[in-house]
Amino acid sequence: METYGIWVIDHPPKSPDMNPIEYVWKAMKAILRKDYPELVTLKDNEENRAKVDKALQAAWWAVL
Repeated sequence: METYGIWVIDHPPKSPDMNPIEYVWKAMKAILRKDYPELVTLKDNEENRAKVDKALQAAWWAVL
């Protein structure tokens, strides 16, 4: 890799500090627990999947 000008940085594998999506998921989970506590009790059907989808989208935009 160094032949092609690519420098490798050593870091611990699976380091949460190197994976920003972990912070996004944490924030989204907090929003979902606070704003949509009823999601835990929903049954698996199309109508409820649509509710979960809308809640996830709302949480996503709230994080941004």
